[in-house]
Parts: sequence; C-alpha cells; structure tokens
Amino acid sequence: MQKLKQIYLDLRKVKENYEKDIRYPCIVVKSGSVTTYSYELHIDGPCKIVYNPDEPLANGSIFWIETKSIVQPQKPKKLSLWLQKNTNYLKNLPKMAKTRDEEMREAYREHKGAAKQRTIPFELSFIEWKEIWDSYWSDRKQHKYVMARYGDKGGYSFYNVRIITSKENAYEADDCYWAKRKGIKLTR
Repeated sequence: MQKLKQIYLDLRKVKENYEKDIRYPCIVVKSGSVTTYSYELHIDGPCKIVYNPDEPLANGSIFWIETKSIVQPQKPKKLSLWLQKNTNYLKNLPKMAKTRDEEMREAYREHKGAAKQRTIPFELSFIEWKEIWDSYWSDRKQHKYVMARYGDKGGYSFYNVRIITSKENAYEADDCYWAKRKGIKLTR
C-alpha cells in the first residue's frame, strides 16, 4: 500500500522565482521524511484537497492535496522551451533531491565496489548495511562517520563492523599498522 503523500506549494520558492526571474520547482511532494520538488505532477488515482487554517502542516501550509495514489512528476513543455533559451539557468538549477533510500542504495553500491577493489570480502546485504547505518545516516557527513571493521581485519559482515568517526578510524588504522610492525596481535 502506498504511503500518504501531501502535496503543497512552496510559497517562498514562488516569491524567489518572481523576484529573481528564475524557475525553481515549487510543487512539494512530502511522503514520510522524503521531500521532492517538481514543476508539474500527475496523480494516478483519487486524491483529497484540504484547506485547514486551524491545523496547518508542519511547514505552515493551510492548503494541500493528500493522496495514496502514485504521483508522477512531469516536466512542462513551456519550461523546456524556456530552458533552451536560457541555458545559463541550467547551471544554477538545483538537482532533484534523492530519497533517503536512493541515497543509501547508491552509497551501498559504492561501498561494496570499494571493498571489492581492495579485495576485502563484503558479506552485507543492503538490508543489513542499511540497518547498521540507519541511526547515523542523517549525521554521517557532519560527524564524518564511516563503517569500520574491528581491527581492520576480516570482511564487512554484520558482526564485524560498526560506525565510528573517520578520525577514530584513522587512529585505529595507525594502531594496527604499528601493532603489525611490532608483532603485536590485536583482538576485539
């Protein structure tokens, strides 16, 4: 069953478009924690139009559309013609935001590929990998989190990895290097 989607207009973007003569997408589709922007939408099924000034959405919208149907973003033809004439605008056009799941799948594939390149066994399924990252995902860039193996040994498996900062990982790698040179065996 499809999640409930709330569709509304981002009035700040509308105002910015008008004042700066730009063409950012202003239609917002919010489904759970995922937010995407679009120029036009096609809703494949029933929907409900809501006006509720007494209980606005979290962003302050008092008018929106709710649906559990599939929502397909459309690129308007007039906009395509405008973009052809204003090619400089394309450089400033924000990329459509990826959903958290798309972002995580891409990162999973990159991680798996990097492990293969380093000839490190990678035994994590996407579901396991996602479960390990889940509570750290939104802060991973700010805190520079990485998935590290205990003692930098063995493969990437569910019981041999944890999330730590890149700084901690560097210290640990340095410790492993010196331990190997001195013939000290590190244990978990």
